[in-house]
Amino acid sequence: MNFICDNLMAEKKAEECIVVMCNGMIGEENEEGINLSPFDAFEKVLTEEVIPYIDSHFRTLKDKKHRAMAGLSMGSMQTSYMTLRRPELFAYARLFSGFVSNFLTGENEHLEHLDEYKESLNVYFRAMADRDPFLKMFLHDDELLKKHEISCVRKIYFGGHEWKVWRRCLNDFLPLLFR
Repeated sequence: MNFICDNLMAEKKAEECIVVMCNGMIGEENEEGINLSPFDAFEKVLTEEVIPYIDSHFRTLKDKKHRAMAGLSMGSMQTSYMTLRRPELFAYARLFSGFVSNFLTGENEHLEHLDEYKESLNVYFRAMADRDPFLKMFLHDDELLKKHEISCVRKIYFGGHEWKVWRRCLNDFLPLLFR
């Protein structure tokens, strides 16, 4: 990722930016043990810890039009969740091997905000590989977005649920940011 970003910026194909990568697999401990809480807990960590930390330690432009969120695989569900629930924070969203709906738990209250989504984002980028085992879910989300008249940059690459595909996604997405 760092080489793709650095090369695109050096070639003036992408705007200079700060990239922050979080591990969204947050566990919450209770009497039954540790359970993953990849949505609500991640939202809290991102909004109350990560964004304030970055904004206070780096020279950032602290508004939505200068902030993007992206995720691959499970991170794409978190990106959908966050950008739909918190449209005031992000003007760009990208889903690599990505999902709009949460097919894992069926918790899809974030989809209630789909009608406002089209005014919220400058660029909405979704991509998947033609041999990805989750391609059916991606195509299902196509219909969901079509129903709500949400346009997006949509790509299907050759490959599976793998880094080879995600690198191509990043290479295509970064030049779209902050223009």
